[in-house]
Amino acid sequence: MHISEFGADEFQIKQMGQLKGGGVVGTWLGSAAGYASAHAATSGICAIIATPFYIVNPVVGAAVFVGVSKAAHVLVQPIAYSAAIAGGIAGGVATGPL
Repeated sequence: MHISEFGADEFQIKQMGQLKGGGVVGTWLGSAAGYASAHAATSGICAIIATPFYIVNPVVGAAVFVGVSKAAHVLVQPIAYSAAIAGGIAGGVATGPL
């Protein structure tokens, strides 16, 4: 790395090496893990909400779980996409070029 000074507040940085990052497999795995973790957490929360209904009546509990899951899916989908993007970036940077 070479740093040149042009003035009191002006600098130029030249990088001579190759930047690391961008592994395809790591990016895909990180993206899948981020997306799946957001939906897995949501399913766990929906199961906790439906548990009291399962104890009283399993059919009602299943209906509550499906209803809450469908409603939560709409709200969680943007979060899952964001988690997939963040996971993909982290996985790509961590694995480097293949």
